[in-house]
Amino acid sequence: MLMKPGSSAQDTYIWVSPYCLDMLNWKFPIYIRKKSGTMVLFAKMGQSIDEERKRQLIEYWVDKLYIPKEVYSEALSKIKSNLGDILSRETIPLEHRASILHDTTRDTLRETLDTRFPAIHEKTLETLNDLVKHSFNFVTTEDAMKSLGLLIRHDNATYVHSLNVFLYSLTLFSGIDDRVLSKEDKIQYGVWAMLHDIWKTLIPSEIINKPWKLTSEEFAVMKQHSILGMCSLANVSVTQQIYNAVVFHHERFNWQGYPSRLNWENTPLVMSWDKIPLGVRVITIADVFEALTADRPYRKCMETNEALETMVHKMDGHFDKNLLRLFIEKITGRK
Repeated sequence: MLMKPGSSAQDTYIWVSPYCLDMLNWKFPIYIRKKSGTMVLFAKMGQSIDEERKRQLIEYWVDKLYIPKEVYSEALSKIKSNLGDILSRETIPLEHRASILHDTTRDTLRETLDTRFPAIHEKTLETLNDLVKHSFNFVTTEDAMKSLGLLIRHDNATYVHSLNVFLYSLTLFSGIDDRVLSKEDKIQYGVWAMLHDIWKTLIPSEIINKPWKLTSEEFAVMKQHSILGMCSLANVSVTQQIYNAVVFHHERFNWQGYPSRLNWENTPLVMSWDKIPLGVRVITIADVFEALTADRPYRKCMETNEALETMVHKMDGHFDKNLLRLFIEKITGRK
């Protein structure tokens, strides 16, 4: 939806979907890019774009319009405020709606996470909460999850990892009955699936980007991101379940996780392993799968089947087996 074009124009323009014109009409100058790479003004600021001109864009397969980069944040806000309406319009092809949702979420996360000292405010939570609500409503559409899955790309950037963990969590949440985990709880966990690793930005980059295995001392520093998350939530109103999701998404059923190597049968926070909040278990599976299927400085990514085989056979005891089975069904389409 909003994305840097892969050309020399990337420093000047951001592309937008023609299906977002209703939100951008009158507000921004809009350009079309010719095959030569030259930008041609399609509508100047304040100029109305009537239905006939919109129809021509679709008819001639113009799937990208461009706006000046300096109005990017304002345009993103405009589209976010109308996202629910865009996603519910059946006149917009499903793959376009999926792309708009994916890229809006990605760019919002980039704004939130792509900073050395991230902070979580009530306004941030409100924005992400709205995005997650729209996502859950959208994935009830047939084939919507498949369309979103096709858009997943991997990158070392924290916001890309967080987006993918959210999408994989969304896949798993969509298979859990609302009577087992309420939609409101799913939405809260969806927000924190996006934010679970935000505090890794406080870890030294030489550790995050080290091209080989971390030493025990370096790994001890890496593990601090969960504790940093716990401290950062001190002044934010969140439920105990959400707090657990941030702090404990690296804990494991076999007690080999961190930061506490919790014995779930004895910890006063969760009481017993089967009481680990369901949303935490979902995020844990999504987080590990995303990590295995993405390139890391110290290893190449695994293919989907290899990653799932690793989770089943080489990480036995790490996950809720029923949820892992459901996740495999959702990812592979096999029962």
